[in-house]
Formats: sequence, C-alpha cells, structure tokens
Amino acid sequence: MIHVDQILVGGLIMSVLLSAFIVVSMKRNPRVWMQDYPADIQALVPPKTPQEKQESWIVGILFLAVMVSVPLVSVIAARANDGDMSFLAAFVHVFGISMIFNLVDLLILDWGMFCTWTPAWLVIPGTEGAPGYKDYRFHVRGVVVGTVIAAVFAGIVALGIALL
Repeated sequence: MIHVDQILVGGLIMSVLLSAFIVVSMKRNPRVWMQDYPADIQALVPPKTPQEKQESWIVGILFLAVMVSVPLVSVIAARANDGDMSFLAAFVHVFGISMIFNLVDLLILDWGMFCTWTPAWLVIPGTEGAPGYKDYRFHVRGVVVGTVIAAVFAGIVALGIALL
C-alpha cells in the first residue's frame, strides 16, 4: 500500500532538516558548499583550505546521513504498519520523500534563495556579481542529477524491503 500521508510527512521532515542544515552551514562558511556552486563562481576563488576540506567532509557526511535515514526510517515504519510492502510501494515511498526535498531544494533554496534573493552570506567573497548566481539552468541540471540519485536509492531500498 502506498501511504501518501507518510510520504508527505517524511518529505516535509527531510526538507526542513536539510534546508535548515544547508542555510546554517552556508551562513557559517559558504565555501564548504563551493563544489556545488556554478563553475564560473568556483573559478573566481582559491581552492579550499585543509580546514575547509575537512569541514566539507563533515557537512557532507551529516547531510548524507539525514538524506538516507529519513526515507529509510519512514519506509521501514510504513512496512511495519502494513506487515508487508511491495517493491513498487516501497519505491514510490522512498522516491516520493526524496523528490519532495529535491523540489524544495530547487524551488526555495536554489531558485528562491540562491538565484533570486542572493543574500550576502551566500556569496563567496571575491565572487560578488558573478553570473552564476543567476544561473537558473544550472540548478535544473542539479535536480535532474538528484532525480537519478533518488531513483537509484529508492530502487535499492525497495528491493531490500521487498525481499525482507
């Protein structure tokens, strides 16, 4: 059975947690996300310092932990409630949660905050006015990559759930 309510709740939880995490970490030091900025912006700044590389790893691991755990816990809970879950139901569950965040990331964080608002704390020093800050297409490519990753992750989790 597909639980739309649980998918929406899981997507909301993941979106709030990851969005807050992104904003807080960017306010602290936007350079830890530099690898996710458009190429023209990256070209204007020196490479990350060893400390920034370490911070980027920590931020990336924490981000990935939330990104994996929220849909995983949600689909396991849904399966426990039903007693059984098909591959398709598990796939839709995990993919749905992941895509809610993917769309929140695109519409609110990328297009709304990054491209439209562009607050000073998001701008890496030395890149002020770079065209990449208004490159909406760059973020569309990102959502396509995120969709493929979400589908692969959902397929792996759904296979595991269906085989249990």
